[in-house]
Amino acid sequence: MIAQGQLDGVEVDRIDCDEYPCIATLRLAPDAALQSCWHASDDNPVQDWYAEQLGQRHSMSVNTSVFRHADFDSKYVVLAGYGEDAGEGVDTRTKYRMDNMVQTLGEDAAAEADEHGGED
Repeated sequence: MIAQGQLDGVEVDRIDCDEYPCIATLRLAPDAALQSCWHASDDNPVQDWYAEQLGQRHSMSVNTSVFRHADFDSKYVVLAGYGEDAGEGVDTRTKYRMDNMVQTLGEDAAAEADEHGGED
């Protein structure tokens, strides 16, 4: 697993393993770059971990979302990975689940902004 602190300014916000594959939501610190935890590079712990778990031939779905509020941004990376033998329909179902996760994140971010007295 990716060690806590291996990605500066990133924390695991939630994980949904109700279905295959699991979907992880990473919350980024306000000053963290969205690309820092998933963008292709020679030293990318997220992609390296997926390759170790699923092999070099795998699919990875990534969604980056920023919810802007009056005084702060909420930044997230939602991702899932599955092997080439995952079966038919996994990619479509994963996209649907990720879209729902992003919608929930947006609703939660709006509620958080309301708690802080900010406006969308």
